[in-house]
Amino acid sequence: MFLGSGSPPGGGSSGTFTIAGGRGGGGRFKEASSDGSGEGIVVEDVSYAVFVAMLEFLYTDTVSHIPPELAVPLLVAGERWMLPRLKALCEESIRRSITASTVVPALLAAHRHHAASLKVK
Repeated sequence: MFLGSGSPPGGGSSGTFTIAGGRGGGGRFKEASSDGSGEGIVVEDVSYAVFVAMLEFLYTDTVSHIPPELAVPLLVAGERWMLPRLKALCEESIRRSITASTVVPALLAAHRHHAASLKVK
């Protein structure tokens, strides 16, 4: 998938990602050389914002900003697609934003999604 402007280097194949909850009811990323053929890939159970953050991570090995409301869903995505470094970035973001009102959801997320560093005293 090519995220830049213009044509991808060396052409490229056509493809579409459809993400539930994207802009206008479904976010779509198309390669610059897409000719409309192909069935595309439907990504379920992940929001548009989480998918974009995950793509940023896959291309840059970091996420520029993880807002508190995105940290747990992104942690879940990191576990689902076996991205331990993304999980670690999310765990750090969650740890930095823990308050009295968010400690219980953070501990539940740590238990459910094998985020051991969130359980450390």
